Amino acid sequence: MARGFRFRGKLVRRLIENRLVDKLQKEIKMLTMTAEENYESLLNESPNIVQQIPIKDMASYLGIHPDSLSRIRKRTMLP
Repeated sequence: MARGFRFRGKLVRRLIENRLVDKLQKEIKMLTMTAEENYESLLNESPNIVQQIPIKDMASYLGIHPDSLSRIRKRTMLP
């Protein structure tokens, strides 16, 4: 029984460590890329979610003003 608890403890720790690494990688990416690069990355990773989220919420996620996001979206839609 103690073995099962140790295994679960290791599993939980590994899951938490993986989640932390993912979070840190996202933060580094958000800090080192421009807002336009972050928006394009979001489009590539989750193209459907962009249509479902209000611009103000997406701008907040990207750390920019909604007006700036509108300009970025306009630029990225041009051929």
